[in-house]
Amino acid sequence: MTEKDDVDPDKILSPIPHHVNYLFFFFVLSVLSTIHGVHIFLVEPTFSFSKYFFLMYAIAQCILEVTGFICFFVWIQSYFPRKFKSFFLLAGYLFLLAQVVDFFLERLIDISIWYGIEFVSEETAGNFIELLKATSIPLSTWGLTALFFGAILYAGLWLYRLLDHFSKKKPIYFSRRLAVSCSVGAFFFLFVWDSIFSPFAHESTSIRYQKALPWKTTFFPPEHEVLLVDGCLKDPWKDKDCFAELDSRPFSLQRKPDIFLFIAESLREDFITEQVAPALSQFRCESIHFPLAMSNANATQFSWFSLFYSLLPFHFSNYQVDQWKKGSVPLLLLKKMGYEIQMYSGSRLSFYQMDEMLFGENSYLLDKGKCCAMDDATAPWQADAMAIDALCADINKGERSGGRVFIVFLDSTHFGYSWPQDAPPLFTPIDEQINYLEAAVSQKNIEKIQNRYRNAIHYVDSLFEKVVDTLKAKSLYEDSIIVFTGDHGEEFYEYGHLFHATDLTKPQLNVPLYYKMGSGEVNSEVSSKVVSSHMDIFPSILHYLIGEDCFQDVLQGHSIFTDKPWPFVIGARYNAGRSPYEFFIHNGSQKLIAQFDNKQDIFHSRALHIIATKNEEEDNIPFSLSIIHQHFGEALDSLFSP
Repeated sequence: MTEKDDVDPDKILSPIPHHVNYLFFFFVLSVLSTIHGVHIFLVEPTFSFSKYFFLMYAIAQCILEVTGFICFFVWIQSYFPRKFKSFFLLAGYLFLLAQVVDFFLERLIDISIWYGIEFVSEETAGNFIELLKATSIPLSTWGLTALFFGAILYAGLWLYRLLDHFSKKKPIYFSRRLAVSCSVGAFFFLFVWDSIFSPFAHESTSIRYQKALPWKTTFFPPEHEVLLVDGCLKDPWKDKDCFAELDSRPFSLQRKPDIFLFIAESLREDFITEQVAPALSQFRCESIHFPLAMSNANATQFSWFSLFYSLLPFHFSNYQVDQWKKGSVPLLLLKKMGYEIQMYSGSRLSFYQMDEMLFGENSYLLDKGKCCAMDDATAPWQADAMAIDALCADINKGERSGGRVFIVFLDSTHFGYSWPQDAPPLFTPIDEQINYLEAAVSQKNIEKIQNRYRNAIHYVDSLFEKVVDTLKAKSLYEDSIIVFTGDHGEEFYEYGHLFHATDLTKPQLNVPLYYKMGSGEVNSEVSSKVVSSHMDIFPSILHYLIGEDCFQDVLQGHSIFTDKPWPFVIGARYNAGRSPYEFFIHNGSQKLIAQFDNKQDIFHSRALHIIATKNEEEDNIPFSLSIIHQHFGEALDSLFSP
């Protein structure tokens, strides 16, 4: 009988000590504790009991992970061939690196690496490449980063051997029973710690603290109020019957003013000032605008979908290219009215196949389309300049006026923030390039990043001014319909996040939304709506053209010209799935944030978890189910059907 055959499985917890590379495991514990400890301290700038409660929780969970790792490692050493030791070490290093990457993902885009892996696994290769390009980080840098992490994994084996050499000089013996005892002790400590102190620690920031923990949860996480709804999420109309009962009168327009729709990337309203954007500030004063204008999502693809379909972003995945070939219904309606549709883009329309999503299969709705962001060598400001030059050239040489829709996408204000480099920037100091790793852990250079953003906005403002001047020179400005908006906002740590696509905060949702509807008095009579959104744009344009609101059964948005304006905006969070399970309802003064109980199938969920209610300053305010029904009942009734 061999030595291996003599091994008694019952001795797996025997007190026989084994030499353990304690220097290596101390190194792992130090890295894990540092990463999660720093994350805990970055959640909020002030000191609170919650910070220390979750710090102890993070350290204890790290100890549990490391002692568990030691138990498995000793067991593998005892009962498996030597090569399994190297595989296990590599797996351990991969897990360690995953938590380092997780820290940066949580800080920058508020998703865990585990959710990120699930999200990416469902993407096509093309969409994944487009997502990488959307970060404004060159693909070559991503490739080098992958090689760097591969090198770290390989170097980890050598580090283990080096530390093992030194640890053997002053060996510490560690029995499997002791490792299990440490794990059980840490587990028991967490249970007692949570039982005693959790009532004092679960404040408004507790969700963000939990995301900084290794396991993303505690023994007793805060329970959210559950709101039962009267039915399931309403399913929007389908193409087979959406036009069946439409009145034919709207398709015989006597007057067809030109329509200009400008959509700037990542543009938030409070940065539109006379100093930063003088042309847009003046345009706002002369146009219809609102106390609060909001995007229906905090990321581009959901936002564009809601704007061009006038549908809630919940339905985005139902209307992707493989299921919906006709494109934007409002554009199709305008096409049926005799409008030509022209598009000029500085943005990449291949992102999530937006070209086909908006303009139909093979972009058949477009009479003319010019996408200037065709290669990585073209800077966003250059692509925007080419798009605006092409638009102005077509305006100048146009043999007709009226009956045209001009759609313009501008990309300079996307993070990275781009403007011509041949002149000194107007706003200084600036970072020559955004250091995303530094930005994830420090706010000391946030003003430099904001100045980059201001310079990009100033440049977009100059492009818009160029179009306005061209229209005025051709005597086309007065009669034209002009709408200017941003697809979503941008945050600079005002509420704990950076950039966009992370949270449903005001900086990420509050966008400019300005209407100039011809030269009539309507532009001096601001709608009585307190809050409006992207979904209202096309219903409002169509209402203005026809003189009445004819498409309420086709479009979920609401015209700003209606006698009874709808006092709500509903929108969704990007990093909450393709059919997003987290959403908000805003009534102009308060915001409800909720999640569908069934995150995997929101269309059959019959309950909501209430995350928070907030005021205009994003402060949490007390709520009850009766208060929610009082303030948001009408909006909830519109969402769900028996």
